[in-house]
Amino acid sequence: MTRRRITKNLVTLGELYNELTHSLTSARPSRGVVERVRERGTPGIPLNSRAVDTRDRIRRVLASWAAVVREGRGVQAPTRNTVALLAFLSHHSGWLAGHEAAEDLVAETDELVKSAWGVLSGRTDRHMVIGPCVRPGCRGTLVAHLGSGASPSPSGRAAITCTVERGHTWTPELWHTLHEAPPRAGRGTTGLTAQDIAAGWRIASGTVYWLANTHRWRRRKNGRQVYYDRDDVLATMRARTAAPQEAR
Repeated sequence: MTRRRITKNLVTLGELYNELTHSLTSARPSRGVVERVRERGTPGIPLNSRAVDTRDRIRRVLASWAAVVREGRGVQAPTRNTVALLAFLSHHSGWLAGHEAAEDLVAETDELVKSAWGVLSGRTDRHMVIGPCVRPGCRGTLVAHLGSGASPSPSGRAAITCTVERGHTWTPELWHTLHEAPPRAGRGTTGLTAQDIAAGWRIASGTVYWLANTHRWRRRKNGRQVYYDRDDVLATMRARTAAPQEAR
């Protein structure tokens, strides 16, 4: 069943990616999602920015899972060409279905399919599920409300808010503090799940598993759940954050 879901989502993403490509310069693009790309001496080409962003997300997520396969199977992964990445992942779908992160792959590709359909149908989702609430003992879910019209925060601004406790709210200037929030109660004092890391640093789950293998994070298992050592995770993420700044 898991392999079938993975394969189905990959096929669907290939079709939707092509449709998004065709919609980049739609003759009648949806209001509010158009930017003009100008070249010298030209009036500018209307560009569907939401389609561009969604295509980029699809390509990034596929590349992160290709890296998981590359590290896990010792095979050469394709370049960041979407068609090649889809073919590569489809070829290794059986191995991915047996991976500890198989459900993450299904969830992530489910979300990509939903997002792509939303762009193509002209709908704009005003909120996005981030992950479990990071406050100790809280069983709520964090949701990012992206527009003032949908934001439940007292100021009416964009915010990340808990579904259980409205007091657990972070405005945009504080979102970075979620990156190093302590793990939720009941998950151990030093362990972070792949879902915690993906939500906290806003990266694809595939990237989490690739980083775990590349940087040899210590881990422990509780049943089927894997917990990564918090100090190892933070050391890697701090280095990734500092690298672009040092390069300036």
